[in-house]
Amino acid sequence: MGIHNEPGVMRENIPSLESTVKRVLGMIFTPKNGMWHPKPGLRVALMVNNLGGLSVLELGIIVEDVVRQVGDWGIKIERCLQGTFVTSLDGPGFSVTVLQLDDELEELLDAPTTAPAWPRSIHGLATSAEAATRVIAKYTNGVDTDGREAGVKVASSLVEALLDSVAKATAEDEPKITHYDTLAGDGDCGETLLNGVGGLANEFQGDLVGFVDVGQIFRRAASTVERTMGGTSGAIYAIFLNAVANSLTGQALANPSADPQHLIRTSLKRGLDELCQYTPARIGHRTLMDALIPFVKAYSNGASVREAVSEARKGAESTRWMAASLGRASYVGRDRFAEEGGIPDPGALGVESILRGVEAVLE
Repeated sequence: MGIHNEPGVMRENIPSLESTVKRVLGMIFTPKNGMWHPKPGLRVALMVNNLGGLSVLELGIIVEDVVRQVGDWGIKIERCLQGTFVTSLDGPGFSVTVLQLDDELEELLDAPTTAPAWPRSIHGLATSAEAATRVIAKYTNGVDTDGREAGVKVASSLVEALLDSVAKATAEDEPKITHYDTLAGDGDCGETLLNGVGGLANEFQGDLVGFVDVGQIFRRAASTVERTMGGTSGAIYAIFLNAVANSLTGQALANPSADPQHLIRTSLKRGLDELCQYTPARIGHRTLMDALIPFVKAYSNGASVREAVSEARKGAESTRWMAASLGRASYVGRDRFAEEGGIPDPGALGVESILRGVEAVLE
């Protein structure tokens, strides 16, 4: 089941703890559609979470069995966290999370924090911004581009028109997106999308005069989306937009006379390449990438905006009967899809909705 009472994979009598743990770990460790999965010899951090209704004694027994069975898979547990982290009211259940470790992630897990529910046996109470700074520097390639311009200027009226059109398109599509996310997710995809678009509107309200730098627009958009959207989609959009901004700036500095449209096409492609280093999601995994990747590939290869948006629309529609490899939908029974005549991925629909707003202005 899901933490917001979403439908689970199946309903049955409660089996033994050993078989329950075996089934949970099987979902994590069994190879699926070429996706990453823990392999023997890997160093991992293990989190066993109390859904709210377990006693300390019950959780301890579960942790012991989880640790034992993870060891049977040949996985090396470097850190083990147990406690009440994400609850489903007072649900008497548990969840298991496995994170592949490297030296940096291990250091970050051990870093001090004031988060009240984090296990105090791991570290003390002091806060430190140093670790977070390293992560940010990593996905921005360690380049300080704040304040630098890409040299591609557009009229502020065009940016305002794009923001208004995207806001209109996403507002129209939100009920449909929310409906499908209620069926195959936790029901908040539409609201999350509107939060991000609303954040962008507030960010640029009354702030655009004359001609503005495209690179700075992308950079500010990334920061705003990261702050206002939340969730996995917010992180994906933020990394992509920030990578596009970095590429625009870097290319403009290297070749100030470059064609602006070529810069934008190339930067979208490089932004996608950068994003793919941080998410395993690709076409066919039933995520927003099923719409984003076709759009970027088509546009960067010379297609018009309309043609590229058409590819994104096809990509979103292709998810209707697609078996999910990632996210909540990967745990929803296929019978629910049959009942609804297929369920397109809400994240992919969100990308299509944004691009539809862009298309209305640029075509």
